[in-house]
Amino acid sequence: MNKKAIYSILSTIVAMVVLSVSLVFAIGPRVSADSETIGYLDQREFFEIDEAGVLLGLTQSGCDYADQYDKLEVVFPEGMVTTSDWSFGLQLIDQESRGIFHYHPARGGLMEMAVAPHFGDWDIRDKIVSLTLPNSLEKIGNGAFEFLHNLKTVNLGNSLIKIGAWAFAGTNLSEVTIPASVAVVDECVFFDCLNLTQINCEATTKPDGWKDTWIGPNRVYDEEQGEWVAREIPVEWNYNNGVSEAPETVNPEPTEPATPVDKQSTTNNPNNIGLIAGIAGTSAGVMLIVGIVLGIVIAKHRRK
Repeated sequence: MNKKAIYSILSTIVAMVVLSVSLVFAIGPRVSADSETIGYLDQREFFEIDEAGVLLGLTQSGCDYADQYDKLEVVFPEGMVTTSDWSFGLQLIDQESRGIFHYHPARGGLMEMAVAPHFGDWDIRDKIVSLTLPNSLEKIGNGAFEFLHNLKTVNLGNSLIKIGAWAFAGTNLSEVTIPASVAVVDECVFFDCLNLTQINCEATTKPDGWKDTWIGPNRVYDEEQGEWVAREIPVEWNYNNGVSEAPETVNPEPTEPATPVDKQSTTNNPNNIGLIAGIAGTSAGVMLIVGIVLGIVIAKHRRK
């Protein structure tokens, strides 16, 4: 075998190695993202709601269920009329009224809330990506969903009357629709929502019960100036001609919670990881065969 043929085989092996590595790097991050599990907090037994219909927080079973997943979609049950102040938010001033997803002392956070074990921790807060509020809800308390940093979507139902101050401050919402039923909105509801680019209001104009500062200050990072600068969030009035598109009642009666396997995201497919292993294994096998053949050919060539 001449040197040209040997170089050709070696080049083929190198090309296969490069291709295998490229495929692993290309698919790997996607698998990592897709393999996140999504849990659905949508059972009545997961929520602490008193006789007056006030949401107090999560039950112990709700916290235990939420702890199994990487992300959470929360669907509140019908019959909930209002949320308590900072029920899901984090009140930093009044230690005794901090919300259900407070910092856990074992993880270097603030002191533990006195009403545990009905409450979760900061890790659960950061798992929440969406909220669906029931059509029975009339009031969102002050700071109710404040600083749910990964909250991307929220549906406010069609019977909401009041939104308390700081209700969605510091969330990751990009767009939100406020139903025509809302008559009162307190200050700074969307304070520091860095990704919020559109607010749709079904009301024709700003109702008298809405504070002038109802949106709250917002900012954006200006790379040219190298600093945060104030920004205005566009508001569309008479959105959808004032017709609410709230979803139908979601699970009006309790059902048995699904197992973690049933509740996993459809994108959490172990076959994706198997695909990477298969590609790497196949490439390694082919390279091994080519190497053996090359060794045999070279050995025969030397004996000649």
